[in-house]
Amino acid sequence: MERGGDCVERNRSKRSKVASVAEWKPPASPESDYPREMPKMGEESFALIEKKITDLVQVVTALKKEKETFAGELARKDAEVKELTRKLAELSRERVEVKDRVDKILSRLDTIEL
Repeated sequence: MERGGDCVERNRSKRSKVASVAEWKPPASPESDYPREMPKMGEESFALIEKKITDLVQVVTALKKEKETFAGELARKDAEVKELTRKLAELSRERVEVKDRVDKILSRLDTIEL
């Protein structure tokens, strides 16, 4: 086995990498590829952004009002449900009482001989 044979191959590849880096050149005219300063936004762009923000604020305001309206309506409906539940319980109780009274009356009639 040759001693150092690998080193030559390895050295050649390292040398080729170094040579390729040394041969690298920057682009010919970097100024032509990139503008020196950012283009200024026109008044139309600012007006458009301002209008969109104004519209968005109006939508959010309207949605908040609508939410408040729905919250009030929900509170009224909850109160109505509670009242109707109370009335239902009361009517169910009265129904049971009336049924018991009718059963008693019918049982009395059964005892009478005709």
